[in-house]
Amino acid sequence: MTELAPTGADGMIVCDRLVRIYSGEGIEVQALQGLDLLIAEGELTALIGAARVYVGPDTAITHLAVATGTPAVALYGPTDPRLWGPWPVGGTNEIWQAAGTIQRRGNVWLVQNPLPCMPCQLEGCERRLDSESQCLDELSPQQVIAAADQALAAAKR
Repeated sequence: MTELAPTGADGMIVCDRLVRIYSGEGIEVQALQGLDLLIAEGELTALIGAARVYVGPDTAITHLAVATGTPAVALYGPTDPRLWGPWPVGGTNEIWQAAGTIQRRGNVWLVQNPLPCMPCQLEGCERRLDSESQCLDELSPQQVIAAADQALAAAKR
């Protein structure tokens, strides 16, 4: 059984890193690079719904993963989670904070690199799509892995 299946159109570096880290821990890993581009939404929903944990950026697919009830790690940068944060299954009485490190609501772990400029709602630090986003570029892999570990531990209960 595959325990970790990283995927994504532009995330091969992240996929490779996750494969190395988790394979060293004895966890079976299968990289599904680009799979999300090859299957229909219904099939993707079923695949994510069967996962033990989903990790992804602030995209429609992450919101879809949350809606399936799968434990989800949502990576947020300049987007304001108070406005656009995932809505956990069963709802929540507590809104997301504007910035934090790892926040949890229901089946969602929202991960951020809390810089003083967040949330800026800009498309890059220089207000261009092709500029860096320091809040995402400097998000620590250890922080993402810690959130994924918390989600996996919660899923075992």
